[in-house]
Amino acid sequence: MARKQYARYQSATQLAEDVQRWMAGESISAYEEKISQRVTRWVQRNRSWSQIIAASVIVGVVALVTMAIATRQSQLATRQVLFDEMRGYDREIEVQLESAADGLTKDTRFMSSLPPIQGIVDARANVSGSEGEDVWRGRLEMIYEGLLKANPDYLSIAFTALQDDGDVDAVRVERHLSDAGFVRRVPESRLSVFADADLLQQTTALSAGDILLLIRQPADSTKSRRRYVRLIASTPVFDDATGSLYGIVSIESDLLSQMVSLLERVEQTTASIYIADTSGNIWVSDDPAIGVDVKNVNVNVSNVVPGTRDFFTDTDQHRQEARTEGWLGNRITLDRANPQTTLSVVLSLRQ
Repeated sequence: MARKQYARYQSATQLAEDVQRWMAGESISAYEEKISQRVTRWVQRNRSWSQIIAASVIVGVVALVTMAIATRQSQLATRQVLFDEMRGYDREIEVQLESAADGLTKDTRFMSSLPPIQGIVDARANVSGSEGEDVWRGRLEMIYEGLLKANPDYLSIAFTALQDDGDVDAVRVERHLSDAGFVRRVPESRLSVFADADLLQQTTALSAGDILLLIRQPADSTKSRRRYVRLIASTPVFDDATGSLYGIVSIESDLLSQMVSLLERVEQTTASIYIADTSGNIWVSDDPAIGVDVKNVNVNVSNVVPGTRDFFTDTDQHRQEARTEGWLGNRITLDRANPQTTLSVVLSLRQ
């Protein structure tokens, strides 16, 4: 017993004193070893087992650390793949929007150079040998009508003559707003004064063959039951005989409808996509869980993707990628010479 208890005392003197108290029937207070002392003594007595346990612990820790690193690397690799995929969607959207603008530009330029336009100019100038204005107007209306029927996103096309008493459409063909399949020629008696003075002023300042592109949307969407975003292309028309400015040709397209069709064709499940104006007010969005949605009231991208606030504040920044936060922003200018044709695209990885 004395040998067993000795291991629990700091000195033999303390042990002897407690033995005397025990023999005298008095209470004793044994020295309690610390856990670290007990473990140390056990390790010294069981070296083989202690080595096995230590090796097992080291192997387990190394395995856990390795698994954690591998899992993290796998997550980062997967996120990188998704981010690259998202960049591909951004590029596709940019290419398609620029292609639509380019097609509208080419159509406008071609429609302004048609022979019936000069025929109308000659008829109004009473050039000898010229057919009547009604004949040329009918021919131009037929061509314009065919253009609108072949392009469902085009809303109207007009040839406007500049006059001292008001700039009036000489020929106008338009799509019915409530029935997109119905295209009509506006009768001469119902032709009106060209309403967009800003577009007219900018267009008449251009040289022959130049195209003006503008994006138009409601000034206050809260007063409109349905949001619209329109891309308008216009070009000046000159009299071949005198070289003087005579009028303009303009085509109005439904840019919002084109954006909706574009997002529906993308068919992606990677990110939430927002197409907005330069301030971040969303026109249309695509969430894989919801689908494509047109915003009829102002919702700002920065309220949905908070990290984009600085992107929309800094107007000089055309592109920003926030890989850590999982989003990218891109400003697309459909006419590089005209900032009025700029829109924003933001893509955010799904959480």
